[in-house]
Formats: sequence, structure tokens, C-alpha cells
Amino acid sequence: MPLWVVGAIENMFELYNSQQNRIVALACATIVFLCMFLYQLFGSLFIGWQFLGFAAKPDVTFQIICCILIAAGVVQLAAKSFFDHRELKYRSYHDERTGIPNERKLLEVLTKYTQSSDRETTMALLMIDIDELKEINVSIGYASGDELIAQLASNMRDIVYGNLQLFKLSGGQFGLLFPSVENTEHVNRVTDDIFKNVSSVFYVDDREVYFNVSIGADYFDNILFKPQTVIRNADFALQQAKKNGGNRFVSYDAGAAKNLRDQSTLDSDLRKMIDNQEVELVYQPLINSKTGRMRGVEVLSRWNHPIHGYISPSRFVESAEQMGLLSKLGIQVMIEACIELKEFDDLMVAVNISPTHFLEPNFVDDVLEVLRATEFPENRLEIEITEAVLLENSELAVIRIREMRSLGISIALDDFGVGYSGLSYLNKFKVNRIKIDASFVRELETSATSRSIVSTMIHLGREQGFEVTIEGIETQGQVEFLSRFEDLCYQGFLFAKPMGLEDFARSEYLISHQNRGPLLESASEVSLLPSPTRDGSISYAATNQVPIEETPAILAA
Repeated sequence: MPLWVVGAIENMFELYNSQQNRIVALACATIVFLCMFLYQLFGSLFIGWQFLGFAAKPDVTFQIICCILIAAGVVQLAAKSFFDHRELKYRSYHDERTGIPNERKLLEVLTKYTQSSDRETTMALLMIDIDELKEINVSIGYASGDELIAQLASNMRDIVYGNLQLFKLSGGQFGLLFPSVENTEHVNRVTDDIFKNVSSVFYVDDREVYFNVSIGADYFDNILFKPQTVIRNADFALQQAKKNGGNRFVSYDAGAAKNLRDQSTLDSDLRKMIDNQEVELVYQPLINSKTGRMRGVEVLSRWNHPIHGYISPSRFVESAEQMGLLSKLGIQVMIEACIELKEFDDLMVAVNISPTHFLEPNFVDDVLEVLRATEFPENRLEIEITEAVLLENSELAVIRIREMRSLGISIALDDFGVGYSGLSYLNKFKVNRIKIDASFVRELETSATSRSIVSTMIHLGREQGFEVTIEGIETQGQVEFLSRFEDLCYQGFLFAKPMGLEDFARSEYLISHQNRGPLLESASEVSLLPSPTRDGSISYAATNQVPIEETPAILAA
């Protein structure tokens, strides 16, 4: 304890014992102990200041001592502040585990180059990241994962030479800055060294660990760039390398980045569209080949973007699936279609459902809730699924198809023939209808192989007791070939394009359906077939049927 503290305490006891002024003595005691507490926190500066004004027996010697203590305290605080600031700055610019400069330091270095360069120089920034680091952490533990990153950091230091600068970023990411790049071969040599370095085994807690890394690079001019943009571009290239399978080097592509930004904006708009229930529905008639009357309609979704106009369904449906919104969109389409088409008597309504949604545990309940809420008959609803359902979970798909059919809901296998299930699956999956994909119909007039494939699929569907729909019919010649088969269902632009509710309500097909009258008159040699007119409407002309030579119908399942 400092001597001046001991002296102050003795003086206070003297005051107290002599009963001259006990209140003053107690106040002085409080001050002393408070100052001792402050001394532990801030040093001798505050002690000296307190006793300079409140000492029990101030004299010249005591005040000189206090002044010396104040000076010592100031020096102590200044030194402590200096070293604390220095340590804080170091920690703020370096990774705590590896001691390598961090992303904040990288930003500072890049900014420095933009401000100090007097001539234009090509630079490069590499972003290196461990592939599947999350899986590695789960396998060996996060503590061991940190040790693996530390070992990789040590190896990366050995690769860095010359004016290259290494930075430790988040997770298992590293940055490597090339202050000057004479040619891309220099960068390629360094990336080759990195790949060779990580190809060897790493030992963590006596365990052998193998992993790969992906590398993204951005080349830029040292004058015309923004540090944040360079880091973002290099990271984009890194993500592209990972997306393409990992363990590879990819340079930044401005065109690909723009497409990704556009897609990101579109995804955001798509989410708003689904949340606001702004999807538009169009209906394409399904025509009975024998009677010419409309058997039903397929419901198709459309997105009229406020800026880009109508977006291709194949584009936004895929995005909705990736975002996990396709189930929500499918239910919205089903609800709106049931409401809009409920009044059209016994018209069958076919709704497309994604494989993921079809196999969800609550799918049956969702469909039943839609039918209950809209009071739409079960026997008028047809669910269209693709062969992908059969691949994801064939056992569950069989159960789900049986559940749907037991409720009176029809199941159609859409885009039949283009999937990977094989025709032999038809014996296992008892659907109501198969829809032969338009890709097989497109070349019916020119390809004997296409005619053979389509014939085989029609015969196979008939043998299994399925109804058969032919998609994508666009020409008279296609109909002439298909007319040799009885009781088909036609769908395509030759008959009608997808149309909105108002146009559909005024269409000849719906009028004929409601009047129960034939729109196409069938005969053995002559049939009335639709043909487009110049103004885009559909007229019907008598066409002689031309016998088509039989072609072998052999197609391996």
C-alpha cells in the first residue's frame, strides 16, 4: 500500500479518536477507500488528484508527492492507452486464430492502392474456399474443423511469395491479392500450387482428412475499381466454381453475374407475385378425336411481370421450385381454376402438380380442402404429374396415386416418354391417362422413327387401359397420322391456344360442349378438321384421309 495512503489513514484515526470532527474523519475515510478502488481500475492518477484536495493534513511535502503521483498516473494511463489501442488495432485487422490479415485489412489495402497508384496496373484477387466445409465440420467436429483451417492457413503461407498478400476471410475462405499481374499464366501457376498443396492428406486429431478447394478470381485495374466490387466479383466467381462441382478455378464473368442479378431480382418479384396471389390462368382445350367435342381443359399459369411482360412458365416455375414456393403456387392455381370453371357443368379440369408437392405428406389434405372450400366435384379434377414423381419415391408415388383415385380424382402422367422411368413402369403405376410429349409429335410427318415411337406408346397405353392424350399438335399432317387411332385426346395450337377465362367462355369448343353437339364430324373417309385462318381464328374444312403405311411399332421399355 502506498505510504501516503497509510499516512492518511493514521491522520483520520487521530481525528476520530480526538473527537474533534468525526464527520470529517468518516468523509475522509470514504474518500480514501473510494480512491483505492479507483486506483485498482485506473492507476494512481485519481488517487493523487483526490488527496491533493482532500488530504487530512495537507502540507508542501504531501502535495509534491501527490503531484508526482499524478504525473506517474498520466504516464501510466497514456502508456496503457497506447498499448491497448495498438493491440485492439492488431486484433481488428488480423484473424485471431491464424494471425493472418482479415477482410477489413484487405479493404484497407485495396483502398490504399486506388489512392496511391499513379499508373494503371492490372491486379487480381483470388478467393479460396474449402469445398463442403459444413459437412467436414459435422464429420470431425467444429473444433477439429478450426484446426484444419489453421493447418491450411499455414500451408497457404508457404505458397505466398514475392509481393503476393494473403488474407483470412470468413469461415474457410482465404483471399490472395496480386498487386500486379503481367499475364494470367502467373495466376494460373499460383492456383496450380494451391490445388497441389491441398491434394495431400491433412492430419487432425490423428485422423486423416481429405478435402478440395474452389478458387474464384477477379482481374481489375488498380485505378478503375471499387474495393467492395472486387471482393464481390471474386466471391461470385468462387460460388460459380462451387456450383459447377467444386475443385476448380473460375474467373469472373460479367455477363454471368448480370444474369444472376437479374434472376435474383426476378426471384424477389416472383415471391411477391405468389404472396399477392397475382398468378394468371389460361386454359387449353383437350379435344376428343372421335366426337370433336371438348373433353376438358388443362390449366396453365402465366406471370405478367410489370416490367418484363410475360415470363416463360418454364422459367418462373423452375425458380419457384428452387425457392420452395411451387407447392404454394400449385394450390393457388388449383383454387382459382376450381372457382373459375366450377359453373361449366361436367368439364374436366387438369392441374399440373410438381413431384415434390405431390409427395408431400399433407398433399391429399390440401387437395380435399380446396375441393371442400370451392365445392368443386372430385370427379372433375385431374392431377397431372411427371415421371420425376416415379423416380423420387416410387413406393410413396404408388400409394399417393391410389389415394387420389380412391377419392375419384384422376391422375395423368404428363410429358410421357421423356423421363427416365421407362415404359415398364406403366404396369406398376396405375394412372388414368398418359400424355405423349410434344417432342415425339413434332416430327411425325418426317420421321418414321417418331411415328413408330408414338404408335408404340399409344398401343402400350391402350393395353394398360389408359386414356391417351397427344400433346403439341400443330399441323394437319400430324392429325392425319393420328386419325388412324381411335378415341384419342388432342391438344395443341392447331385446335386452340391457351386462352384466358373470357375468351374461353366465348370459344366454339365450350359452346359445343354445353350444347352437347359435335364440333368435328367423324366419318370413315372424311373428317372435319380445324385449320387456322389468316386472322388467327379456327375454321373447319373437309379433308380426305390419306391411308398411312403401317410402320413397325417396337420400342424397348
